[in-house]
Order: sequence, then C-alpha cells, then structure tokens
Amino acid sequence: MILNVLNFKSNYLGRVINMINKDIKIHIVGDILSDSGYSSHVRQLSLALNKIVDVSLEFGTFPGWELKVPQEIIDMASRNYSRETILMINQPQYWEFGLSKKPKHFIGFLIFEGNTIPQQWVDICNDSRIDQIWVPSK
Repeated sequence: MILNVLNFKSNYLGRVINMINKDIKIHIVGDILSDSGYSSHVRQLSLALNKIVDVSLEFGTFPGWELKVPQEIIDMASRNYSRETILMINQPQYWEFGLSKKPKHFIGFLIFEGNTIPQQWVDICNDSRIDQIWVPSK
C-alpha cells in the first residue's frame, strides 16, 4: 500500500514555495512513514518543494519501506544535501540532530497548537545557528 500523500493546496505551502530561492538544495529531515501530523507535513512539503528545487530526504527506515512510498520519495532519499540547507520538521528539542551536521543554513519547521510554547523551545528557537523557523498558519 502506498502512503496517502495528501493534496497540498493549503495556503501556507503556496506561500512557502513562493519564498524559495529556486537555486538552493534542501535536505529535509523528518519522519515520513508514520500516520502522524508531522509525517504528513514532511511528505507534503517534500513532494511540493521537490517540484521546484533539488530536495534530499532523511528519515528512519525499516525493511521494505520502499514498497510503501512513491518513487519520488525513494529518489529524494537517495540524495544527500545535508551540508546545504537543512529543513528539519520536528519539535525543537530534536533540531540539534540537524544542527550538528553544520549545514550552511538551518530551517526549523514547528507544528504546535496552543497559546504558549515551552520555555525550553524558546531557548532553542533563539539559537544563533537557526536561520528561520517555519510554522503552518491560516
């Protein structure tokens, strides 16, 4: 069964795509193989960005994972642009994994529902190695 890749017509994806420098290479780090909201964002954003820039994809795998994803995901997983721009789609406490690769640029993508974020996240988001933080919004 191929994972259901949702239609990515949401407004925030359109705005993100319009902001992208078409000459950059982006290395996306995040889980794509689960049914979580984060996985859905990783799949949608990877497929959308891959239409306009070179994208590589890093995620945890298991035997036979290739049978569960479209060929485009397999192709992105075979590339490695981790020294270029990393887009890490996860909660901030996990961003150090991407930052430790010492990319030219680092973008954290955070999904959170609430009116305040944990203080630990504030400290991480203010790290000088983080170039941008993207969040979905209406």
